[in-house]
Amino acid sequence: MRFVELTMPLDREYILCSGTKVEIFGRWHDARWRPDYRLPAYHTAMAREQVELAQAYRTTPTGLYLFTTWADSHQNVQFAFRALGIQDDPPYVLVGVQHRNYSLNAIRETREFGLNVCSQEQVPAIDASRGLSGREVPDKIARLGLETFAAKHIRAPLIAGCHANVECRVVDSMEGPGVTLFMAEALAVYLDRERPPVLRLAGKTYLMGPPA
Repeated sequence: MRFVELTMPLDREYILCSGTKVEIFGRWHDARWRPDYRLPAYHTAMAREQVELAQAYRTTPTGLYLFTTWADSHQNVQFAFRALGIQDDPPYVLVGVQHRNYSLNAIRETREFGLNVCSQEQVPAIDASRGLSGREVPDKIARLGLETFAAKHIRAPLIAGCHANVECRVVDSMEGPGVTLFMAEALAVYLDRERPPVLRLAGKTYLMGPPA
């Protein structure tokens, strides 16, 4: 029993191999059709370590997202705990909002928000937003130096200079310990192909490289 790396489009994953039979996603395949696989210089188990359960969500890469709201006669912006596209027809997205966030009640009351997929231009707002809350800052968007443009279907503004902006209307929600998940339908989507999105992993921000 040994580990091999196959030179085939499997994201360079290490696959369990025995003889000429290879197990890929729970199914055994004949490896003889690609004789150009090679053995790695090390055993992959050596790089694996067990970490605290609190790090579980940090092991999953995600994008960087800002969600915008309008409530109590003023606009607000907040970095999203998590966001995810669910399906395209109907177009649904899923956003996680922590209970300590001021914007949580705004979404509950208005049932709408703007989801802004950040580009490199919004990265400086991460540190600048620490300690700021819409409870004490009437215009958090201005304090962070973010520019906006008007949405068509929701009252909340959208953040300019992002990779994408999605106008959202909540269709369902789920309460969890410390976080609420909102499933929302996309009412309008704007995409700037010249501004690629950035990625987040383990509390750090990364720029996207070329496709694999």
